[in-house]
Amino acid sequence: MNAAVAPTPPLLSRVARQRCVVAISRRAFRAIWALAMALHAVGAAFHVAMLLLHEYLYREELHSFLGYLGDGLYRFFPTIITLNAVFAGLHALTFAGTLASSFYQRELTFHFTSRMALATPEDLAGGTLSSSATSKHASQPPAQRWLASFQLHSRELAGRVNSRTVGWRPVRWARRLYRVGTLLLYLLFSRRGLFGMESRYFPQVFALREAVEIVFQTYQALRLSRHVSTVWINRLLSLVIVANCWATPIVRLLFRRDRQESQRRLACLVLDLALDVTSVFVIPLTVFWPYARSFRADYLDFPFLNYYDDTWFVRAVAENQQLFVMSSFDLMTKALPWLTLISTLRSIKATFRLLPDTDVLPAAVKASAVHAEEHQRSPAPSPSSPPPPPPPPPAYRRQSSGRPLSSPAHTPLHRVMDALMVVWGVAVGGLHFHASAVATLVHSNTGCLLEVRPWFSSDYNCAVLEVHCEAWRLRGVHDLETVLAPLAPARLQSLIFSSCRDLVMPRRLRRFPRLQVLKLFNVTLRAWDATAALTADAHPTIQLLYLVDVNMTGIPEGLRTQPFPPTLQDIELCGTNVTALPTDLDVIWGGEERYLDYFVLENVYGDGLQRVPELLETLHVRHLSLCAADIAALPESFFWGNSSLELFDVSSNPRLREIPERRDLVEEASSGADPADVVESRRTPLWELHVQFTAVATLPAWIAVAEPASPDWTDTQLVVYAERSPLCDGGASALPELSAAVAVDCAHLPPNATRRLLYPLESELLWRAASAARWLQHND
Repeated sequence: MNAAVAPTPPLLSRVARQRCVVAISRRAFRAIWALAMALHAVGAAFHVAMLLLHEYLYREELHSFLGYLGDGLYRFFPTIITLNAVFAGLHALTFAGTLASSFYQRELTFHFTSRMALATPEDLAGGTLSSSATSKHASQPPAQRWLASFQLHSRELAGRVNSRTVGWRPVRWARRLYRVGTLLLYLLFSRRGLFGMESRYFPQVFALREAVEIVFQTYQALRLSRHVSTVWINRLLSLVIVANCWATPIVRLLFRRDRQESQRRLACLVLDLALDVTSVFVIPLTVFWPYARSFRADYLDFPFLNYYDDTWFVRAVAENQQLFVMSSFDLMTKALPWLTLISTLRSIKATFRLLPDTDVLPAAVKASAVHAEEHQRSPAPSPSSPPPPPPPPPAYRRQSSGRPLSSPAHTPLHRVMDALMVVWGVAVGGLHFHASAVATLVHSNTGCLLEVRPWFSSDYNCAVLEVHCEAWRLRGVHDLETVLAPLAPARLQSLIFSSCRDLVMPRRLRRFPRLQVLKLFNVTLRAWDATAALTADAHPTIQLLYLVDVNMTGIPEGLRTQPFPPTLQDIELCGTNVTALPTDLDVIWGGEERYLDYFVLENVYGDGLQRVPELLETLHVRHLSLCAADIAALPESFFWGNSSLELFDVSSNPRLREIPERRDLVEEASSGADPADVVESRRTPLWELHVQFTAVATLPAWIAVAEPASPDWTDTQLVVYAERSPLCDGGASALPELSAAVAVDCAHLPPNATRRLLYPLESELLWRAASAARWLQHND
């Protein structure tokens, strides 16, 4: 009878396996537990906030507002909402599960069982992780080792979930799917799975993940350099990328001994987690927080004055384009760090264990050593036992002895990867330094109000430029061309011409394809012909046009050349000599399919408008202002034809005495009138009507009985602002009986106001005076 071979002690079989466990004191464990829980809480809050933000911006009322950022923005919103919900749920479930397990065990822990929370004797007996294989299948090809692992764990899970259980067929299929899903999760994300901390492929998988992550971060840094003008934000992301590139080579250099693989892996993951937190949470919140703080939820908009500031609109569009997803590749570059952050944090938490009590620790380590010594002794052969097998090769004997195999930290593959990472980090740092040097050394153009520092550019990149003709002593179109020539054409987004006595619009204006804002202030416009016109092909992104205190007698040819830019949403003329509008302007500016967001024609010099141009009855505009235009009357068909008008401002027209009626209003007394038709005829898209500083004493019937544009709206919609008019000065007796959807506001203006303009002319005068003083001081 063959002699029985002594079984291998269970403890020893664990020692021979690859392990990456860090046993720490209770105090250190509590600190790490609190930090991990804080990261999960911040992650859940961040993704919930992003989800709510995208749902809030998905409202129809904000479509025109987000149109400034790009037409394709909304198509990514459903995907972003879903992804943020998934990641918020993962963080929240992990947070709740950790709290539940800690409460159940009455001890802070990351694990559901006390066996996984405490360091076991084999963890303390020298089970060291190695970067090479230590199992008996190490000599087999990778495919065979993977198949053997798959079969082994499949049999283990089959014993736990019996697929042969008699029952309803969907239940059996559900159990099988559960078994397969659990198996795949184990093989991929367990401690010894493909992406696990103790995987034999950890160096290769981590290097591949880092390479992809660094490429994506570099893409985001490139976009950030083009859009965000804040220097320290660009510098921070560049430093994150450089640190991410150099972290792994430095860790390999510090932990270069053969048996320091555990420390190497843990250090790489901790550094990667810190850099992911910076790129995922810190930078987006830093960019977005100023806009979230200034946004007015009651008006669904930012403060009105911000849009007229020299730099705010350009910065808001550029920085929010960086924050939101603008393309499919941009979506991948933003979502991958969310996934790697959760995966890294999970691997780090699985590494830490609590040290056992001090009186148990020596006995456990001693027992483990005794088992190892007994296992290494060869039992005396029995006469009846078969001859022993031939001795295995030295490598196999070493693996079978229970001692983990080590490998050098700097293999040729590691050296190549480290060299590439170092070179990539140097390249990123060099690009950022070069962009900063160009902005510093080539900053000879003192008219730049906002500069950007894009990579791969040797030209000076100014985003907002003011050309102050008087301060710079510019005397002709040739001087203007000379000023605009050094600028990078693809970077200029806002251009201001101020204090120009005899301005001829330069032809170089058509060489700035990313121009978004064009402002003329205190200018005598001599010529603006088609060679410098605003057109869709030359200016596909222009959105705002401000002509303030401009001496011109009509709409110049440069604003009447087709194809007119469809993105131009806001056209405002404040303080001009324009007393008439071309009759074909509605066709040139877009026809039936295009709507202007704002059209302002106010503070008209000379004799004023006298009468409202018929063009304004057919021009599709949502916000129309005719303040201080010396209007005496409005056409009777004005409100009947303007079906898109949401704001109408005729303030500071003291000769205006009444608001005309609407001819399409159906009276209740009409014979055979359907009540539904009566209500529909009373609906109006108008939200605001300003008649301050006018002689309007009564309101027409269509305003008094107005109904909201949407049947679902139940609150007040139409507000009539009537300070300094007979409507308010005459008291309650001057007001007719109003419907629930209409209100009159008699306390909107400051007490010392003498007139009202929609355009903030007083603020504009202060801005231009400050810039003129700055330019004159620089020249002196």
